[in-house]
Amino acid sequence: MDRETLTKLEFDKIQTELAALAYTAGAQEKIRQMMPSADVSLVNMRLDETAEAMELLRFGEPGFLHSLKPVSTHLKKARVAGILSPGEL
Repeated sequence: MDRETLTKLEFDKIQTELAALAYTAGAQEKIRQMMPSADVSLVNMRLDETAEAMELLRFGEPGFLHSLKPVSTHLKKARVAGILSPGEL
């Protein structure tokens, strides 16, 4: 999708509002990088993910989301060293 269309649709404002609702910095970054797609399979996958998230939120805010911690550092270490300590798991 071209930049002019995204501007007319105020896509940047949508991203900003959505990112403000995200529970983690990683989710906020993913939202900022997300772009509309014309790929039907990708759109369907995203719709399935959204439906799954809505099902989790159906009966209120899941408490486990507040305890999520970033794991990117641990994933990098696991890729390089292949071993994580029990505390990192």
